[in-house]
Amino acid sequence: MDSYQSYNSTQGQSLLKQIAFPILALALSDVAAQQPMERIERPGEHHTPRLELEESAPTPPMILPPLQPLTDGERLTAGLRIHIRQFQFKGNTAFSNRELEEITDSFKNRSITSAELHEIRQLITRLYVDNGYINSGVVIPDQKVTGGSITLEIIEGVLANIELTGNNRLRASYILDRIKPGTDSPLNINSLRQHLQLLRQNPLISRINAELAPGLQRGAGILRIKVQETERPYQITASYDNHRSPAVGAERKQLAVYHRNLLGFGDMLSGHIGKTLGLHDYAISYSIPLNAYDTQLTMRYDKSRSKVIESPFNNLDIKSRSHTIGIGIRQPLHKTTSTELALELALERRRSKTYLLGLPFSFSPGVEDGASHISVLRFTQHWMQRSPRQVLTFSSRFSFGLNAMDATVNSSLPDSKFISWLGQFLWARRVGDHGVQVSFRTNLQLTEDSLLPLEQFAVGGAYSVRGYRENQLVRDVGLVSSLEFKIPLLRSEAGYSQVHLIPFLDYGWAKPKFGPSLEPASIQSLGIGLQWTPGRHLHAKIFWAAPLRNIDNGNEHDWQDSGIHFSVAYNLF
Repeated sequence: MDSYQSYNSTQGQSLLKQIAFPILALALSDVAAQQPMERIERPGEHHTPRLELEESAPTPPMILPPLQPLTDGERLTAGLRIHIRQFQFKGNTAFSNRELEEITDSFKNRSITSAELHEIRQLITRLYVDNGYINSGVVIPDQKVTGGSITLEIIEGVLANIELTGNNRLRASYILDRIKPGTDSPLNINSLRQHLQLLRQNPLISRINAELAPGLQRGAGILRIKVQETERPYQITASYDNHRSPAVGAERKQLAVYHRNLLGFGDMLSGHIGKTLGLHDYAISYSIPLNAYDTQLTMRYDKSRSKVIESPFNNLDIKSRSHTIGIGIRQPLHKTTSTELALELALERRRSKTYLLGLPFSFSPGVEDGASHISVLRFTQHWMQRSPRQVLTFSSRFSFGLNAMDATVNSSLPDSKFISWLGQFLWARRVGDHGVQVSFRTNLQLTEDSLLPLEQFAVGGAYSVRGYRENQLVRDVGLVSSLEFKIPLLRSEAGYSQVHLIPFLDYGWAKPKFGPSLEPASIQSLGIGLQWTPGRHLHAKIFWAAPLRNIDNGNEHDWQDSGIHFSVAYNLF
């Protein structure tokens, strides 16, 4: 009896595949291409974050201590003239003896007056101050001149103490650890200011006042810092958009929440839950800073389930389940108020399974009985340069598929063993003095392998090529580019732009690495959009794009087929 049931089941599945596969191939781009999670979407499917051009944070005000004056009656200054053959330096580490001798050479091998001796002291002190060592200076110790040699003592300034006030939820150690790298001895005001400005850019802090006062000892300073924390380190946002594939329901409701300072040391917990008529998804992520150099560890988990609701395939009971577990570490190598170079290493374990009429079914080559398992190591390099009028960012990500953790492995079909590269570039610039911005972005994926659907490049949709359906093209290699202008139309009395007109031009191209070419290979569109931001709580966008290449999807008509993409978000807290 068991063997009979097994035979019927196997025969039924085989017959089902023979009959259904030609029909299901038409739906491949919508079913197999559907990705559940915003944070783990296919390369090119997620959008590059929009970077606003803002003025740099103002330099924190500082009161600098005066140098400790010399006492009267020193032997050297009491005399009228002294014959000098050489100068000895004591206590200098910021500048070498040779650098200091460049100042004193013109005073050697002759008689100098007490006024010239004070001039030497002032010149060396000025060298320190001009290079940022504002509480460093030179003193002439009481000494007996023998053989024409005079010792100049360099008092290099140090920071004796930091006094912090104003922090409530944020732990003092989090703030102090990020300031201390700028207080190394000898104290340099430029390095200190740089670290204070970096701290000012931290989203947990809205204001910093810093005062550098003289300490009890000569050359010692006391740094008094008063911080004002961001009013709310948390945010809850409700949103509604049509940025999902119509196959599973384009209109999506989402509730997203994050807390940037959950335990008091800058750790961030975020998550979201979303729903369309055929898609349910949720994600949770936790990031924790490991040290004062912004080394950050991130762990995340994403899960979704979906069902095709669009005719004529809604009666085939096509479903999918997928989830991703990931862990990664990010390390800035160089970070200033205007530039950043960072590296990131992440490991992901991705699982997906698809069903047809309640049975596991494979819609793509390489997928085994509807299941695909991918283990992937990702190495990302990120560079950013920002000025008040321009932003440039570039990221490069290498993905290395692994034969590990029960990954899908095939001899000749797509599997978890692959290498791909994704490059992302963004340029945005403010033009003129009326708030007009122009931006250009491009994403490019290259690979020498055939990829499983989870790793393929998606083209089409609100954050890709507007005027076409989400994931219109899903292939191994692809390119997406967009040129966009942002023109302010209405401003509030305070000068805050409330309504922007956004004309744009989008282009996308994709192809399989192997096998016959698929048509169309490229899609283009041009259109216009409106962005309405009446305050810090409500954000709304709507775009209309005219496709320059007509594609007959053969499905129910959706707003995306009319080139309309919209989103509305409201910050509840």
